[in-house]
Amino acid sequence: MAYQEGSGSHGRAKQGGTQHKPGYAFLLPWSPERGGGVTHAAVALLNECVAEGVYRPILLELDWAFQRPRNDQWRGIPRVRLRLGSPCSSRRLRAPLSFLMLLPAELRRLRRLISAHGLRAINMHFAGLESFSFVALRRLGLFRGKYVLTFHGSDVRQVLRTRGAQRALWRLILHGVDRLVFVSKDLKEEFLAFDHSLASRCVVIHNGIDIRAFTCGCQEDRPLPEFFAGSHDTLISVGQFEYRKGHDLLIRAFELVLLERSHARLAIVGRSGPTLEGTRKLIADRGLEAHIALFTDLPHSHVPALVNRADVFVLSSRWRKGEFGEGFPLVLAEAGALARPVVSTRSTGCGEIIFDRVTGRLVPLEDPPALADAIVDLLNDRVSAQRMGMNLQKIVQEQFSWQQAWVKYRHVLDS
Repeated sequence: MAYQEGSGSHGRAKQGGTQHKPGYAFLLPWSPERGGGVTHAAVALLNECVAEGVYRPILLELDWAFQRPRNDQWRGIPRVRLRLGSPCSSRRLRAPLSFLMLLPAELRRLRRLISAHGLRAINMHFAGLESFSFVALRRLGLFRGKYVLTFHGSDVRQVLRTRGAQRALWRLILHGVDRLVFVSKDLKEEFLAFDHSLASRCVVIHNGIDIRAFTCGCQEDRPLPEFFAGSHDTLISVGQFEYRKGHDLLIRAFELVLLERSHARLAIVGRSGPTLEGTRKLIADRGLEAHIALFTDLPHSHVPALVNRADVFVLSSRWRKGEFGEGFPLVLAEAGALARPVVSTRSTGCGEIIFDRVTGRLVPLEDPPALADAIVDLLNDRVSAQRMGMNLQKIVQEQFSWQQAWVKYRHVLDS
């Protein structure tokens, strides 16, 4: 059984006898080639499943192009691409009726798939209403294994925004699964506003990072951008250019930092997004081009060296419950892997890894002056900053690896 190198397993994969192991299906609503945080998490857990060797992983990929399931392999892992209908994909009556008419044939196909792969568990990441078919199998006694849904962030807010028939369908689905996994305690509590009676089904399993790969990444022989040269106080923030990341708050806070530390510089690293041009304009309007640089769409392998060069890592994310926020910000764990001092807002999940003045600084949401004060405090007191960075590194090593996350998933199945 092959696995993706450099994604958490580090050669721990066991050989032989895989055909007799129970199957564990990782279900994604899109191709694993799409990338993104949810895909990265599912693939990392899949690799750990391979490496441990207790279950035999299978990748299920929803693809409307395949009327019948298509079997192939993805990076040495058995993959099945299949179409799953949704009972409420349109407001028109024709769509639900068509779904019900086609449901018996779909259930037969899924039952054959489960039997052919010996599936003991199905774990869907970023769940949608397509989950209904697997719940129907459970209700009809055609699948006696475990069915688990993992929520990462924006999927929770999608559920919370539903009304009418969609909301009723979600309630039916959620009461028909074995476990609901959330990547942070904050996300779980936000979700329970939907239906608090689901609390007994909810489990928190934080996503992890590949600690070894990330720390080794900062040692690669790759020259740093000129912006990082010299003895300036260097701040860095990593996150896609979108409103919830609060880059506008960070820039306003950085202006205040400059009043105390005139040689400070700020690097913002992230994928292109809807606020990129607005962020550039804000920097220009405030005359900060000499102090702030934007690095867009860099390969993730380039990020560790940049984070390692920073004096302080800053996360300025927003959180509006039921609307947007983080799920669990892995960038904090990545900064911790390199023992970087961190300043973070109290967005979703941040207080589960950053403990104020212990593993970093935690400040209120939407408060640039508080963000600036915490940054200046760390720059002025390097001894305390180093202590917090080392404390954060220790907690990351002990609690936030993908291997530890996978063990918790397996315990959910074994319980």
